[in-house]
Amino acid sequence: PAHIEAALNTSADTASFLPPPSVRGDVARAMFYMDLRYDGSDGGLDLVLTDCPSRDNHLGYLSQLLQWHIQDPVDSTEIARNNRVCERWQGNRNPFIDHEELVLSM
Repeated sequence: PAHIEAALNTSADTASFLPPPSVRGDVARAMFYMDLRYDGSDGGLDLVLTDCPSRDNHLGYLSQLLQWHIQDPVDSTEIARNNRVCERWQGNRNPFIDHEELVLSM
């Protein structure tokens, strides 16, 4: 595993982490949300998904995340988590869970 507390079907190297296949789409949609939300417009960091390696606020390989999104579609567990996060903590939703087709705009 990638870490002693990680699932057996995870892996990591110096540049990446590979979550279990059953949650890769979930991770991708969370990353898409972070790219959308943290765009630098409020004076904070502009986090970017890209396929160009960089150390400057780039947080994932876009092409890989798009693959994960397709291979692991939204399921009832992810919808329930999105509902719970909205209702209990954030007051907003991850639009990439509610409308999977928005990923095409990335």
